[in-house]
Amino acid sequence: MGGWVGKIARVNLSTGKVTFQELPKDLAVGLSGGRGFGARILYDEVGPSVEPFSPDNLLIFATSPLTGTKAPSSARFSVTTKSRLPAR
Repeated sequence: MGGWVGKIARVNLSTGKVTFQELPKDLAVGLSGGRGFGARILYDEVGPSVEPFSPDNLLIFATSPLTGTKAPSSARFSVTTKSRLPAR
């Protein structure tokens, strides 16, 4: 899978429970960076009716497959969530 570790860690902040799931290969191959990866998960798992401060909203931390390599500007990550601010 290239630079991906192959797992998604899901942390429930209410219960403190951490679970791991396999990273779907089509998700890893089709979306090269943390921003696209976070946006895809948010789009697939959070509906448009979910309020920004709802417990059903997600807070996604995602990195690119180049994080941890010597590639320039690769040590970045993306934080994705549904904002209370209107889209521009």
